[in-house]
Amino acid sequence: MTPSLAKPATRFLDFVFEPVDPIRLDMLRWGLAFSYLLYLCLWPESYREWLSVEGFHYTRDVAVAGHSFYFSPLPVAAVPWFLTVFMGSLFSIICGWQTRLMTWICFACTFYLYEMEPVTMFTLNKLYLVAFAIFCLVPGTQRVMTAGGVMAWRQSAWPLRILQTTFIIHYFCAGVCKVWPGDWLTNPDVLWSQSQGLYATDAAAFMLRHLPRWAWTVLQYFALVFELAVPFLFLWRRLVPLGIVLNLLLQLGIALMMYKLIYFGMQIVFFSLAFVDASTLRHITGWLRRTVPGVRSWTLRTS
Repeated sequence: MTPSLAKPATRFLDFVFEPVDPIRLDMLRWGLAFSYLLYLCLWPESYREWLSVEGFHYTRDVAVAGHSFYFSPLPVAAVPWFLTVFMGSLFSIICGWQTRLMTWICFACTFYLYEMEPVTMFTLNKLYLVAFAIFCLVPGTQRVMTAGGVMAWRQSAWPLRILQTTFIIHYFCAGVCKVWPGDWLTNPDVLWSQSQGLYATDAAAFMLRHLPRWAWTVLQYFALVFELAVPFLFLWRRLVPLGIVLNLLLQLGIALMMYKLIYFGMQIVFFSLAFVDASTLRHITGWLRRTVPGVRSWTLRTS
């Protein structure tokens, strides 16, 4: 490698593999486990339809690119056992008990769901699948001496970098697809029309009655500009706080106007924890431990 390329390559490798505070990865795993458990808890009426042989399922005859095999749906009697194991493992992660083992179980259950119904398992489950696969492979933490002479926990940054990259690619590609082949730039009424469809909520109906059409265009372009600007907002450290606030506002708007998309919004909001400064997260968890009885430390991994 030439000297002109050696220095940037070294800096890149240092960025990917440098030792970092594990709290961001810990909090991200905790947040995704919490949102995943809540998502599962709010679908009790459809478990048998969703998981068992009694429900409607796409068969192997359906052509799905990249899926050469499918898992069979569960027998009806096995559904409660599957849910007990799955939801119990998520709860264990939240409580910090046997984190690594429970992460593997969550990944296996998510993989089963995805391969059982690859056509209907949309972005929600795909992102959980990627995230828990990374959580399964995270290296252990080590006690090291910091530059300030204090002993602290550190781990390799590569799992965190992969999840940060996943967040940025997801948002940016969504914005690109809205522009091409989508028509968000040429049609100012896309959001206005979509808010009247299948996903419309009572709040969306109220807004449709009282907001002028131009307000919907403003909201539409706010969402588009944010998605296209995500690489700048989350890669430039000074803009990260602004990016986190805008992400929260966007997902709150989606949750308000789009039926049951709050689950996806929670997932994406928790994903942004990967960009929060580690010292800020430690201050937050420290405040929780001091003020909320029974809250255990989330700052150290137990795996």
